[in-house]
Amino acid sequence: MAAVSAVLTALGTYDDLKPVRVMVKFLIEVALIAAFYPLFVNVLDLRMDFALVILGAIGIVVLGNGFNQIDVLDGLVSGVSIFICLSLFVMYQSPSRRTLPPDLPKSKTP
Repeated sequence: MAAVSAVLTALGTYDDLKPVRVMVKFLIEVALIAAFYPLFVNVLDLRMDFALVILGAIGIVVLGNGFNQIDVLDGLVSGVSIFICLSLFVMYQSPSRRTLPPDLPKSKTP
């Protein structure tokens, strides 16, 4: 995950210094996601599904490019980032995501 973040950060920095064509950025993002997304799914212990991979790849590319598009407006990216993080936190804390620990044997009390 750190490698993907480092490559995307380097790509964004290079794009800020010397503009990169949109198609080149898009292909690099898709290649990174195609290479590393299955690892993310395994680490999170999710079901590996072709539709899940496609939707995840589209979501990551759209989210990354969306941040890039609103980056020129001062302060907007930070506000949107906070809103997205809080939304993901609330969704993760929902009761449907919680799993109960397995039943532990009862201790014998004298």
